[in-house]
Amino acid sequence: MADSPRTLFYPGLTVMPPFPVYSSDRLDEAGWQQVAADLERRLAGLFSDAPIAYRRQNGGHYDGEQRLKPGLGKGEGGTRIHLLQSGDPEQRPV
Repeated sequence: MADSPRTLFYPGLTVMPPFPVYSSDRLDEAGWQQVAADLERRLAGLFSDAPIAYRRQNGGHYDGEQRLKPGLGKGEGGTRIHLLQSGDPEQRPV
């Protein structure tokens, strides 16, 4: 599941952070009311909230074999290395 948002990004989709509902099988009525209110806020911002800032596949941050270029992704591990970081060089336009 961790790779699912990144997988959606590669073909060109804008990916928003997930909206998980943890322990949903144990929520009472008040809990579901809170989930509904949170989801309503999330949907209201769907077109204005910032998407996940993944690096573009052909934006210049990866080499010809699609490996992250040296010096990028410092201090991160796993799939987080694929997120844009402060101080990264500009990516090439789409």
